[in-house]
Amino acid sequence: LRNLRIVEVELLDPLQCSTITEDIDSVIWCATDFNGNAPRAVASLDFAFLFRAVASPTKGRVEIEGLQNILGGLKNGKQSQKWRSKLDGSSSNAGIDPTSAALDGPNDPISFILVSSSPDIFGNFETPYGEFNGLKRQGERMLRNDFPSLSYSILRMGLFD
Repeated sequence: LRNLRIVEVELLDPLQCSTITEDIDSVIWCATDFNGNAPRAVASLDFAFLFRAVASPTKGRVEIEGLQNILGGLKNGKQSQKWRSKLDGSSSNAGIDPTSAALDGPNDPISFILVSSSPDIFGNFETPYGEFNGLKRQGERMLRNDFPSLSYSILRMGLFD
């Protein structure tokens, strides 16, 4: 784990997300705006979250727009790495067909791990943007459909008694 880096970032800021995803191999995504199935601004009574929710209610959701920002930054970073290695003839992307849309070689780590929740774990909670499980599934669909060049794994976590 010596190459592991944990970074705090405003996930709803595309520029910050692009900056932190430059020259990285993988992202493990477990960010959420929820505490259980209740919005964090309401559940925690954290004034910072509450202020963000009241001051800018249409700014976005971590589950959708935040995820999209990180995925976009990761894809752009990997495309830049592929382009640079193609220009300088390096073998950092050995095994990747330069004409292929794939950004990972056969021996590269999975680009993105999305930690989500199983649909049966929490009850549905209505939010201004839709229900809790719907937001989680929308993020999973976005990863599968909108970023096909990234390798990924979706982990749907559950409860263990």
